[in-house]
Amino acid sequence: MSAITAALGFYAMQGIKHAGDLVAKTSLINKTDRNDARGIAQMMRVGLFKAVHVKTPASQHRRLLLTSRKLLQRSPEASLLPAHFVAFS
Repeated sequence: MSAITAALGFYAMQGIKHAGDLVAKTSLINKTDRNDARGIAQMMRVGLFKAVHVKTPASQHRRLLLTSRKLLQRSPEASLLPAHFVAFS
C-alpha cells in the first residue's frame, strides 16, 4: 500500500496505479493549529527547513517599478510615450 500526500500526489498516484499497487490517501486524524505547530517544530529540529533570503521592501518596490515599466514599454500604447519618459518615481 502506498500513501500519497502533497502537491505531486495526483501524478504519483497515477504512476502507482499504473504499476498495479493499491493507493490509499493519508490524512491527520485531528488537523489543528497545535498539531501543525508541533509538526513544523519537529521539522525545524531535524533540519528540514533552511534559512532563506528575504528581499527588503525597497528592493521589492524597485522590482515592482522595473516590471511595471517593462510591461508598459511592451504595451501597444508604448509608442505614444517618449523614450525618456519616466512613468514611475
